[in-house]
Amino acid sequence: MLKTLALLVVIVALAVGAKLYFFRQKPIQLEVCAVRRGNVQATVSGTSAGTVRAIKEAKVAPEMSGVVTTIHHREGSRVRRGDKLLELDRKDLFAQYVVACANLGVARSQLAQARLKEDWFRTERDRLRALYQASRGKENQIVSTQALDKAGMDLSVAEVDVQTAQAAENQRMAERQVVLVNLAKSFLRAPFDGVITRLTVEEGDAVAIGRWCIELMDLSKVRVHVPVDEVDLGQIRLGNTVRVTSDAWPGRVFQGAVTEISPIITTTLEKNRTADLKVDVENTEQALCVGMSADVVVVTNQTEGVLYVQTKCVRGGDTVMRVEGGVARATKVKLGMSNWETVEVRDGLVEGDLVVDLLHVEEKGEIEGREVRPTVAEPVQQ
Repeated sequence: MLKTLALLVVIVALAVGAKLYFFRQKPIQLEVCAVRRGNVQATVSGTSAGTVRAIKEAKVAPEMSGVVTTIHHREGSRVRRGDKLLELDRKDLFAQYVVACANLGVARSQLAQARLKEDWFRTERDRLRALYQASRGKENQIVSTQALDKAGMDLSVAEVDVQTAQAAENQRMAERQVVLVNLAKSFLRAPFDGVITRLTVEEGDAVAIGRWCIELMDLSKVRVHVPVDEVDLGQIRLGNTVRVTSDAWPGRVFQGAVTEISPIITTTLEKNRTADLKVDVENTEQALCVGMSADVVVVTNQTEGVLYVQTKCVRGGDTVMRVEGGVARATKVKLGMSNWETVEVRDGLVEGDLVVDLLHVEEKGEIEGREVRPTVAEPVQQ
């Protein structure tokens, strides 16, 4: 009897073992992320892509009418402040300059002649005054009072002639200066360092005063205009660090800062309420072009040297699936600062723990208690 009972026990044990072996759940291949230590940033993202614009731009127009004779720089050219962009015909101005110089020469000659006369009359007046003083009160007075008065009057007239000649010289100098100014205006120069983005004239074209013909932009620093949700405005401050990315430069991050926050809320057709931010970005290599779209992430706060895990590993705001002994177990955690990529872990995990990437897991129950064959994901760059 005992032998029969023992045999039955052995048969049942073998049956249960066979069932567990042949019908057991196979380990599932899941990607896991390690709990790491580093910096976690609180961020705000734009509700849509922003637009790159120039901070400094100018539509350069001539200060005089004329015909374009030479174009020194074309679209795409980089120029320095003061560089000649184009020049207008100056033949008439050169002729006016020659006439102005000749008139100035005549005026200077007349001034020199008037000064000679003034010197002569002053010398004569002084000579007669000395003789008058020497013979005054004597019987034979050499110089009369009338002669001395006339000498003084002649000197006064000569002094007025000098003033008139000086005024004439000043007028001729001003006339010449006007021509020189107009000659300078015949050159269109760059008002600042930049890149020529548009050229609307060609050599031989006539241009008018005030009608722009060259567009110039300084692209060493650009400004990104981007909308953010109104609920995020309270977190954003002027000077906040900003990360800017563009589809044109995959994997590259441009650094910027918030320089303006619009005081006006805009309501779109979808009834979204947003405010515009202006973000200044260094662009010394001119990789960002005006009109290009750009994604903006504003860093509003940061913690350093804390435990963090990738955000995609958290479900329900406080639960992760930690891998313990090769099995996935739901674990409650206390979280802190977070962004789209990482979240601070304040309690419930230790550095080096592996947690399941839940991005492609519909329900945590699907993997609760399951054996996991982990694939460790690459860490997120902080």
